[in-house]
Amino acid sequence: MQNLHTVYDFHNERLIPYFAWFPLLFVIIGLAVFLYNAFFADRESVNSWGINSRKFNMFFGLGFALFALSLSRMVIVSKLDAQNIAEYLFNSGKCKTIQGIVKDFHPMPAGGHDTEHFTVNGVYFEYYDNSPDPGYNTAQINGGIIKGNMYVKLTYLNYNDRNVIFTVETEKTEPTGSPN
Repeated sequence: MQNLHTVYDFHNERLIPYFAWFPLLFVIIGLAVFLYNAFFADRESVNSWGINSRKFNMFFGLGFALFALSLSRMVIVSKLDAQNIAEYLFNSGKCKTIQGIVKDFHPMPAGGHDTEHFTVNGVYFEYYDNSPDPGYNTAQINGGIIKGNMYVKLTYLNYNDRNVIFTVETEKTEPTGSPN
């Protein structure tokens, strides 16, 4: 019997990635442009097109803020949808478990633009970083835990012609070296 411990569980995945908050910086910039022009800009200035500069800048700032807000919302909603799909699939009772040695491991190259894939007992798994699909999607080069020739136990389900990994368990390794 293998001494296994869970190293990935989709329940513990960060729901909203850090980069989803980045567009909110542009929302603040757009609102700052709008507020500056609403309260402090010269009310009578006209640009080279004959348009009131203050009003143009106010509309531009507001539009910029709304565009950035919509981008942030799209990223957050898509990530939450993927998590909801994963939860639904996991709770469907159709998940399978397989354990064995990771074979035919193909890591994602440093430049990206490829998938990482492998087999366990003849079952094929494939994923790539930042995939909108639910489940495990972290390539080895970006901190992924799956490596060639390691013993794993995977809980998975076939979804959209892809085996989605919900949990990864690996052998516990005892620390080597002598205490000082």
